[in-house]
Amino acid sequence: MREKIITEPNTTDWIGDTIIIGGGVAGICASIAAARLGCKVALVQEKMYLFITMDKQN
Repeated sequence: MREKIITEPNTTDWIGDTIIIGGGVAGICASIAAARLGCKVALVQEKMYLFITMDKQN
């Protein structure tokens, strides 16, 4: 099954079970866990990519 990436969702039409905010490690894990339990999940991320860790050292 192929998932569709929606760049500009119409939020008034979505009906689901769970909304996860943030595409970091915890958000991705929570989304997968909810989907495995049969929930319809929306993962909301500000950027167009998931799981990016930025580490700055001075």
